[in-house]
Formats: sequence, structure tokens, C-alpha cells
Amino acid sequence: MSRYREYAVQVLEGLFPKAFRRLPEVSPHAARAVDLGRTFHIDTILPHAFYDLARIPSQAPEDITHDAEDNLVISIKDMQFLLHLQKRLSMAWDVIMAKTETKCNRVECSSTHRLPALLSIKQRYPLDPLLGINELLKIKLTMKGPAYCEVASNRVQADLKTLRTQIWCNIRKWIGVDV
Repeated sequence: MSRYREYAVQVLEGLFPKAFRRLPEVSPHAARAVDLGRTFHIDTILPHAFYDLARIPSQAPEDITHDAEDNLVISIKDMQFLLHLQKRLSMAWDVIMAKTETKCNRVECSSTHRLPALLSIKQRYPLDPLLGINELLKIKLTMKGPAYCEVASNRVQADLKTLRTQIWCNIRKWIGVDV
């Protein structure tokens, strides 16, 4: 690999890292990153670039996915992968909801635990379950009453962390990349 290519890959991987733990604001260059990743076989940036594209707010300007001549920056096939990814990310919320509503089988508790903030977080991040899970993990779940007992809280937090990792790993499969 040439020095220039190595440098370019390093810069792109800095903007679109492999790890989901660092998900900054949506990049306005995500579509171009998908195009560069596909054209120059830099598969490591594709999951993050596609994830950014998938979570772009619906009121975002078209120049994110179109160039100055109004041509689509990404291929039709990648647009299909993007739509598939958005469906999968939306469906991930169903799994999140199932994981956060739990029936405690301990005699001392025996409550059905629900997270009241879940719906507002889902509305804020409809196509961004990773940041949604991060927000859910910030909430103190060990309150008394209709919230979570400590055992249920620990189980739900562990389940959400596992689910977050699974979603990130599945993105590669959903966009047709074997990274």
C-alpha cells in the first residue's frame, strides 16, 4: 500500500471509525465515504458511513446524498442496502422494547418492569438504536416502584450492551460487507 493510500485510509478511518463506541454527530460526508469505500475497497469505513447515512434526519438537505449536479453520490445498489439498513435499525427498537420490559421472577419483587422514558428516546432516535441504547444505559434503573429492581436492572443493562454490540456487528452483514 502506498504512503498516500495509507494516509488517506487513516484519515477516513478517523472520520468513520470501526468501533461504535465513538458515534459523533452524523457526518455530512457519509455518502461520499460510502462511495470512496466501495470504489477503493476500504471496507473498514463502510459500516460507520452507512450508519451515518441511515440516521440522517429526514429534513436533512439533499446535498448529503447528491452532488452539485444533483446526481446521486452512492450507487443504486448501495441505496438499496441503505433502505434495508434503515428497516433493520427501525426493527431493532422492537427488540430493545422487549429487552427493557421484563417480568421479575424473584419472590421479593415479582413486578413487570418497564422503562417509561423508552418511548421518548425511541422518538428522538428512530433510526439510531445505538445512541438510543446509550441513552437508556445512562438512566438509573434501580429505582423502587414500577421501575427496576437491582437484579432486573443488571440483567437489562447487560442485555442492552449485548444487543448494541450485535446491532453494530450485523450492520456489516446488512450492507453486504464481510469485514
